[in-house]
Amino acid sequence: MQKLGDIARLWGLPLFLFLLPWQTRYIFDVFTIVGEPFEYGTVSVYALEFFLLALVLLNGKFQISAAAQKPARYLLFVLAVVVVSMFGVRESQVAANVAMHVAFAGLLFLFLLDERIHLRRVGAGFVLGLIAPLALGAWQVFAGSSPAVTWLGLAARDAGALGDSVIELADGTRQFRAYGSFSHPNIFGGFLAVGALATTWLGSKQNGWKQYALFALLGTFLIGLTLTGSRSALLGLGFALLAGFFAKKKLANPAGWRVEPANPRGWRIGRKTLAAVGVFLVLALGTRYAVQGFAAGEFESRSVEERVEQVQEFLSVVDGEWLFGHGIGQYTYAIEAAFPEREWWEYQPVHNVPLLVVGEIGLVGLIALVLWIATIDRINFSRLPKEDALFAFMAGNTLLVVALFDHYLWTNWQGLALAAFVLALRARLKE
Repeated sequence: MQKLGDIARLWGLPLFLFLLPWQTRYIFDVFTIVGEPFEYGTVSVYALEFFLLALVLLNGKFQISAAAQKPARYLLFVLAVVVVSMFGVRESQVAANVAMHVAFAGLLFLFLLDERIHLRRVGAGFVLGLIAPLALGAWQVFAGSSPAVTWLGLAARDAGALGDSVIELADGTRQFRAYGSFSHPNIFGGFLAVGALATTWLGSKQNGWKQYALFALLGTFLIGLTLTGSRSALLGLGFALLAGFFAKKKLANPAGWRVEPANPRGWRIGRKTLAAVGVFLVLALGTRYAVQGFAAGEFESRSVEERVEQVQEFLSVVDGEWLFGHGIGQYTYAIEAAFPEREWWEYQPVHNVPLLVVGEIGLVGLIALVLWIATIDRINFSRLPKEDALFAFMAGNTLLVVALFDHYLWTNWQGLALAAFVLALRARLKE
């Protein structure tokens, strides 16, 4: 049994992160809103959730360091609030299903806290797992469509189909955005942004051809990020680079700005690396596709307007449920109750995770979540500006910005797993 546990930690968990971009799942039922089936009413279980459960069972009891004990305990409080919010809701099966996804993400977080887990192997699995989705995404942009592959969880998409994500070019052309293996380009963008930072982290201890290979992969990820057209991911990565730059400078040498290299032969997450990432980002943003992605076309303007409207109507949707919310997974139904005259596709979660958390599990849930993340941040901040901790700091800041402009870190299984991965690294990385 001990040997199986070693295999689960050494190979199983990296394989799990490698496969995380794929959406293979079994759908039990699809609930409706105003008489139409929709994604947020889908009750399903992902194949990777079964795989994660098997790995945890093989691993046995978690061995968590004393420093990480507090985040582990606070997570249990968050999960308890989520479970309580399931009761007395409109669609209890939807609530139970979303709570299950949250619980599996929590299980992933606890598994990653196990001191026997080799984090660089896990990080390598995460990075390498993005190569195939990136190739698929580039082909999707070139072809303007993507076929359905049920066993991989891929739905058929086309630039000419209403509802599929596109960018409208100046000449009126509908340019397909890269989905990769994900359900939305924004989720793909978030993974690529974290993947770009993870590549610099992995390269910080490499030399020779491995360093150059990772550097080339970094550039590929950044170009792929522009193909997704995800503004939240690009903004998140840009903010993370700025935050990492100032944290490196001020914390490494509070009295001045000059920092001597600790390892002149290695690829450090310092000035040269951050500058290189910045150059790649500028070059990528200089492409016509990326410029059009930020242009005020019809689709882009509508997207911004919808997000603003969602925030403005938040008070009406929450109504008197401030303390405990409407229940996990119930926000779209709360919108329907407040605005019953809309079409089914207009019922979307607010693109802001803190507001969505309040709407579903209330201020009690938001406070529990903030306290949990604060215990993790306290560990991370105490280890800055060490290179590993700095990477985790920047990855966390990327997701912070994403959480303010998107909702998939709360509403999507892959988004929940991404958040669990990054938060666990913030709690553990200390070199």
